[in-house]
Amino acid sequence: MSTDPNKNIVNQKEINEERDPLDPIAFPELVFGLIGPAGSDLEIVMNSLKRELAKVGYDSEEIRLSKLIESFLRVDYSDQHEDVRIEKLMADGTRIRESSKRGDAIALLGITEIRSLRKKRQQQKGLNGTAYILRSLKHPHEIETLKNIYGGGYFTISAYSPREARVDALSERIAKSKHLPSNGGRSDAEKLIEKDESEVGKNLGQDVKDAFPLADLFVDCRSKEILKKNTKRFIELLFGYPYHTPTKDEYGMFHAKSAALRSADLGRQVGAVIATKESDIIAVGCNDVPKASGGLIGPMINLMLEIIS
Repeated sequence: MSTDPNKNIVNQKEINEERDPLDPIAFPELVFGLIGPAGSDLEIVMNSLKRELAKVGYDSEEIRLSKLIESFLRVDYSDQHEDVRIEKLMADGTRIRESSKRGDAIALLGITEIRSLRKKRQQQKGLNGTAYILRSLKHPHEIETLKNIYGGGYFTISAYSPREARVDALSERIAKSKHLPSNGGRSDAEKLIEKDESEVGKNLGQDVKDAFPLADLFVDCRSKEILKKNTKRFIELLFGYPYHTPTKDEYGMFHAKSAALRSADLGRQVGAVIATKESDIIAVGCNDVPKASGGLIGPMINLMLEIIS
């Protein structure tokens, strides 16, 4: 891809004429998966992503997985109160995953929709310059499957918003649907957000808590300007812009991820970093598994303990 995103905007017909099948595709197909805990404003994330993709010559196709669930089960919850609508969609999503015994079942509905849209675009405009945006993912198996299928053309974006702000936003939506005061749906909002993060006792239930950290990009929904800046930077990096360097957070997370790989606890490897405001690394660490006779399983940690003692 060109290092200048604006140079990618060219006539599609000229690209397709007499192209050697072994040559790289000028506009490879892109797929994005959005993750937003209940109450997050994914609409502004979607709009920001669409704007930046348009600047580099990409049309965006938005795919709402909630609509695909309704279509698959032949139901329509549009006339329900907001809390009831969300609760039913959560239950239906879990039911589909459990009945198919696949955590990625809803993502497969999205993949089927992408195939359908691709055929339509092939007949109308061609395949070049198309980005499919899946809204929104709820289980870590979905991300794994999408990466396996679309490879380097797939990217996950997680949208962050403080819990209190999400409760307020969702409570207002619920109250509005019931014609109540703005705080009238707070208790229902709290329950839905807790269920969305992780359904207790269900391996294939909602699991945003474990899916969220698997993203390629994390955006803050509290500020439209920061969101716009981060989305713009991300798209420029995808298209080979050479002058962006890692942020302080990215630099710290890189070392935390490396530290996590030292852990012998394969069920949940966790790394941590302590750094200064100037990004100087002070300390790194990770969790590990204790041995019956004392010490830890990880050889590097045991070596450090021996040196200290």
